[in-house]
Amino acid sequence: LWIGVGTPDYNQDRQTTALFAEFSVPLLDNLLMDLSIRDETVDDDSVNDLDQTTYSVGFNYQPTDYATFRASWNSSFIAPSLPQLYNSPTLQGLSQTTDPFTGSAEFTARTTGGTRTLRPEEADVFNVGATFSFLDNDLTLSIDYKYFDFTDRIIRPASQEVLDAEAATAVANGFALTEAGLAAFEAAGLNNPLISRSSNPGRLLELVTTDQINAQSMEWKGFDTSINYAFDANEIPYIGGDYGQFN
Repeated sequence: LWIGVGTPDYNQDRQTTALFAEFSVPLLDNLLMDLSIRDETVDDDSVNDLDQTTYSVGFNYQPTDYATFRASWNSSFIAPSLPQLYNSPTLQGLSQTTDPFTGSAEFTARTTGGTRTLRPEEADVFNVGATFSFLDNDLTLSIDYKYFDFTDRIIRPASQEVLDAEAATAVANGFALTEAGLAAFEAAGLNNPLISRSSNPGRLLELVTTDQINAQSMEWKGFDTSINYAFDANEIPYIGGDYGQFN
């Protein structure tokens, strides 16, 4: 079951211009340093400046014919897309929610739209790895550790997260999580305008708008491993022939 409507039309355009340079510098016979820089200019009607300059530096060290070690760091960014910036709020369906002020549990309508104040996602990316070769380079083993440190990650919060954040603001300002506390909170003008409640007794939720926002931070880390073995088809017993090389 899908409850919602199509997104209204909008007319926006964007022009992106990028310049990129990369340098490889041999520090030793078996040690190579890579440097790069990228400057990107984004021309559109966004509220925030989306222009970015990113950098990277990496090292590749091969002490023997069968072992290679590498390490790198690079900065990166992703500009918010045009739909993330300019989509009009549209009904996206129903969400199971519980209002922290009234304790009422219900299915609440949810709308989602673009946010013109979005900032680009940014990240620092770190990588450390090694590759080992055996059997005349027919067998290779690789392992890499990767770490991503994101800031301003673009997300769409759930309806309950929007409600809980409003409740946390109320408590921080000394308002009780009751229907009377809600009335005082609204009278002070501190309530979240993205949340609509009925004016009738019980103050049931009517609509929660969950627009795109920039999250403060997010981290991701993990390992990539691979094993690769190459052999000629004529080495396959009984059916071998001149079919080339397999990996």
